[in-house]
Amino acid sequence: MPSDDRKANRVHRNKEPVAHAAKVVRQTLYQHKYTIGAAVIMMLAGSAVMLIQPLFFKMLFDTAIPESDTTLAWRLLVAMVATPLVAIAFSYVQGHLRVRIGASVTLALRKAVLNHLLHVRLDALEKIPRGNIVFRVTRDTGRIGEMYIAQELLPVFTSSIMLAGTLIMVFLLNVELAVIFCVAMPATYLATRFLSRYSKEMDRRSNEQSKAVESFLYEMVGAFRTIRLFNGETHTRKRCGGLLEKHARVKMRGAALHDIVLNFPNEVISGLVLGVLLGYGAFQAMAGDITIGSLVAVMAYTPRASAALRSVIATYTGTKLIDVSVKSLDGLFALPAEEGFGRGRPVERIDITPPTIEFSDIWFSYERGYEVKDLSFTVNGGEFVGIVGPSGGGKTTIIDLLTRMQEPESGSISIGGTDVREMTLASLRSRIAVVPQDVFMWNASLADNIAYPVADYEIEAVERAARSSALHEFVENLPEGYATEAGEDGILLSGGEKQRIAMARALMRTSTCILVLDEATSALDALAEEEIRIAVERARTGRTIMVIAHRLSTIRHADRILVISEGRLAESGTPKELVEQGGLFAKMYEAQSLDFDAKSDIAGGRPGA
Repeated sequence: MPSDDRKANRVHRNKEPVAHAAKVVRQTLYQHKYTIGAAVIMMLAGSAVMLIQPLFFKMLFDTAIPESDTTLAWRLLVAMVATPLVAIAFSYVQGHLRVRIGASVTLALRKAVLNHLLHVRLDALEKIPRGNIVFRVTRDTGRIGEMYIAQELLPVFTSSIMLAGTLIMVFLLNVELAVIFCVAMPATYLATRFLSRYSKEMDRRSNEQSKAVESFLYEMVGAFRTIRLFNGETHTRKRCGGLLEKHARVKMRGAALHDIVLNFPNEVISGLVLGVLLGYGAFQAMAGDITIGSLVAVMAYTPRASAALRSVIATYTGTKLIDVSVKSLDGLFALPAEEGFGRGRPVERIDITPPTIEFSDIWFSYERGYEVKDLSFTVNGGEFVGIVGPSGGGKTTIIDLLTRMQEPESGSISIGGTDVREMTLASLRSRIAVVPQDVFMWNASLADNIAYPVADYEIEAVERAARSSALHEFVENLPEGYATEAGEDGILLSGGEKQRIAMARALMRTSTCILVLDEATSALDALAEEEIRIAVERARTGRTIMVIAHRLSTIRHADRILVISEGRLAESGTPKELVEQGGLFAKMYEAQSLDFDAKSDIAGGRPGA
């Protein structure tokens, strides 16, 4: 049994530092520093234009009207109309630049997250619902880049410039009115900060509920057949309705509070402050301390300051709320990556072809307990070995350990005399072709699925692999042949057809020297199973073969059988030897009531292929 120190070291390795969302955002913004600079220049120009406009009001009321200067009045009116148009032009350009920057941040986050997920340990990744992952990769990244960066963070430059410029202009026009205006700002800020705490919590709850809803909908869409077969419509409708209603309640409360946070400054400044300024300014104008034009200009600056302040506070509030999305993405970045990715040395060739596979004193456990206990066995080069045993005994775990989808807590695994931990994962997995029980199919053509992951393939090679897996005749009878779409997750194909495609996919990898089948014929009829058996026999040249099976007919021609029970090697020998021993294999053999031909094969040993 592995020591506690080994376990502690394994946990420690899983907590290695990883990239975070904020780091990706900073790097992307730095890469677009010139675009950001151009956007800031456009913001400055637009703000300057809008700050000049109220001065035209002052000149109109203080000079043009009292002096009846119609020429000046017409010029000022033209300038008043032209300045917003010029500001709109600047706003359009800087808006376009902001969208580019925000989209780039979103793209960089999505690429970074997906690149990390491609190498995350499966035991960590499989604990998170797929819908939850999709939500984070799409919605959370979009919130940060396209919504926050583009719509809130970058515009705050314009708002800050406008707010500062407005205050300066108001101070220049009338100090007392400027002081009154400034008194309202701290109170508004403190009230907004207080309310934003609750808004952030509501946004976090809404985010969690959105993930739960999308995760359930993702499951439900893939379970329509099961729902109908088990009359589960009522149960599913109630569960889905409950989730949607809870999400709506949280969303409505959060949206209402968020609106209060954003609208509070506008209501205060536009109502109370504007009234106070206008009232006080009117008395000053009657006393001759301020001109009518200056008062009108101050009143024109006030809504601009109000809008600018509202934007600044919205950005502050958004910064607090966006923490939810940042932490959500950081949760994905924190998932432990496979230990051997990008490390170790690439092995150009295994020393012995076909290679010998050796498991030595392997211990491995999931959270529920040990799955493999002190497991040792050897598969000789070129040998065809069947692996059988009760369900949950650790058979499939052997494949995960061999391909390093999982890492043993102690012991070693070698291929051709080379420890698999000394190879890069790419080098190791390029030499192993696996035919899984649960076959994943891309929503692409049958040819693309067979050739995966090769994009530039020859159709002749695809056809050869399909013939070897008893698939070619079926495909040829389809109207579109190998161009036929498989549908999402192969929904348009039967289980047996998907298994034969998986076999063809494995046989397409002609450079592999190890072929592993995991219940790869469980969905096939007897005739198709026999064709696959013949294909396996043909594939033996230059390969070591391991076949995990519940149906003993699949491995009745194996050179040797390994019986795995409770994570240990219980029996080992030829089919004939194990039947004669009367152990666990013999009991499985009798329970499956193999036909006379199978009994003859096992009793007499493996015939020539």
